[in-house]
Amino acid sequence: MSAATDWFDGAEGEPADTKQKEKTLPPCTDDKFKEMCVDVTDQESGEIKKMGWRSLVQSGSKTADQLLAQISTKYTFTDAQKETIKSWGETA
Repeated sequence: MSAATDWFDGAEGEPADTKQKEKTLPPCTDDKFKEMCVDVTDQESGEIKKMGWRSLVQSGSKTADQLLAQISTKYTFTDAQKETIKSWGETA
């Protein structure tokens, strides 16, 4: 037989195996930011294979807030990077 402490976290009384572990996200480096902002094109045909972050916002496929919500699950961003992304959605 096992002890209660094997099954429950004593502080909160929740099962120990279901307690969420905090995930630490890597920062989006300046080089990675620049790489992800541009479109990926086919070298032979010149067609866009993957839209960059900037094109996604400027084309209206995503709002700046939608893009930030999506990519913030993979990276952490500086305030300057967030402001740059938000500026792509502003109309002149």
